[in-house]
Amino acid sequence: MQKRIILTLVAGVAALVALTAMPASAKVQGANGRIAFGREDFSLGDTVTYTMNPDGTNVQPLLPAGFTSGSPHWSPDGAEVAVTSGLGAPCPPTTCTGNTVIVNPDTGDYRVLTAQGLPTVGTWCSIWSPDATHFACEGGNDSDSSPNGIYTIRASDGGGLTRITNAEGARDIPIDYSPDGSQIVFGRVDP
Repeated sequence: MQKRIILTLVAGVAALVALTAMPASAKVQGANGRIAFGREDFSLGDTVTYTMNPDGTNVQPLLPAGFTSGSPHWSPDGAEVAVTSGLGAPCPPTTCTGNTVIVNPDTGDYRVLTAQGLPTVGTWCSIWSPDATHFACEGGNDSDSSPNGIYTIRASDGGGLTRITNAEGARDIPIDYSPDGSQIVFGRVDP
C-alpha cells in the first residue's frame, strides 16, 4: 500500500511539472492570442485565411471576400500575418503565382511581396525568419522540376532570392527556422 501511495504521489508531481512546463522557444501568438488558419472555400475552389480567438469565437477573414490565401504564419512580433497567394489573391491573376501577402489583421491593410529573381521559379513564402528579415520559401516550376527546392527572400522587398536546397525532382517544403535562424526545418515530398 505504501508503494502505491508513493507511486501516485510521484505520478502526480510529474503530471504537475508537465502541465506547468513551457516550451523554451514558443512562437509568439497573434494580437490578443488570436489564431490564424486556412480553410477550404469550395465556392472559390481554394483556401481562405481567417483569424479567431483561442476559444474558436470571432472568426474573421484575414483578406477581403474572394481573395484566396493559405499557409498563414504570424510575424515574430505577432503584429502581421504572412500568407501565400494563388489565383484570386490580391494581385492580378497573371502575376499571382508565388506571391507572399503580408497582412495587418487589425486594419486589413496588406502588401503583396513578389519574389524577384529567376522568372522560371515560383516561390511560396510565409515562414518568417526569427528576426523577420527573410522568408523561407518553397520554390519550383510545374513544367521543369530542376529549380525545385527551398529558397529565401528578403521580407522587405522580395529581393535577394537565394537557393538553399536542391530537391532533385522532389518538392522541398519549409516548415520553420531554428530559433537562432541558422537552419531551416523542411520536409521532402518525392514525386
